[in-house]
Amino acid sequence: MTEHIATYSVKQASQAVGISVGTVRRYAGLLELHGYWINRDEQNARLFCDADLNAMKLLRKNTEAGRTLQLIARDIAVAQKEPKVFQDNRQVPSDKQAIRKLESIVSTLVEKVDELLNVQEDTRQDINVALLKIEKLKAEKEELFAEKLEWFQKR
Repeated sequence: MTEHIATYSVKQASQAVGISVGTVRRYAGLLELHGYWINRDEQNARLFCDADLNAMKLLRKNTEAGRTLQLIARDIAVAQKEPKVFQDNRQVPSDKQAIRKLESIVSTLVEKVDELLNVQEDTRQDINVALLKIEKLKAEKEELFAEKLEWFQKR
């Protein structure tokens, strides 16, 4: 059976931790800056889980004890060992997995761009051939018209 992980909006996280919405955003940004992973929804809004709320509570407690936010955030991010999961229970990819996936996507895009550039060049060549044929047909038409005109004038 799949376990559902509770998620919280910024406002809900603010209320649960006892800090302002702005402070939640600031803490989340600091944590992410140091490699901490916070899930996001389709609109890219952060979705906090209980572990994230605990991390923010640690930030709040430790700053009250006099440690700097940067050091606390770094320590929390480094200590984040348990793999987090997305709302649909997919595991968050490791940095190496994410990089490999992005490299694969970029490689595919480069191939598609190359294909499009080849199609564009082929199309340009086809257009040039068509323009040459049109010019040739115009010249033949003018020559034929001149011959017909000469023939009528001789009559």
